[in-house]
Amino acid sequence: MKIVNNIQDAIPVMISSVISSDLVMVNALLDKFPRLIELKDRQGRTLLMMAAYLGDPSMVNYFISFFVIASQRLDPNAVDHDGLNAYDWSVLSGNEFARSLLSKVMDQEDLS
Repeated sequence: MKIVNNIQDAIPVMISSVISSDLVMVNALLDKFPRLIELKDRQGRTLLMMAAYLGDPSMVNYFISFFVIASQRLDPNAVDHDGLNAYDWSVLSGNEFARSLLSKVMDQEDLS
């Protein structure tokens, strides 16, 4: 496991870990730097958007759990610079699992 001592060094490691579906590293980084859950890339994409597009079910579930447990820190309706949210990214990628799961989360959000 790569040693990361500050949040700036953690950012590229986090993005790389999401892309490579390294849930152990993602969890370790969020334990050490909880604010990384709010991370967005240069195009405004959140970690949940990346996971929804890439399609790893465990990663999508992991990030959605942050919405369920700490909804003030992760917004499944957040949009990137193109106006797309995590659900849109799951549709674009053809990721049926993420699309279904995000649909349920967004329905719950609409009820509150």
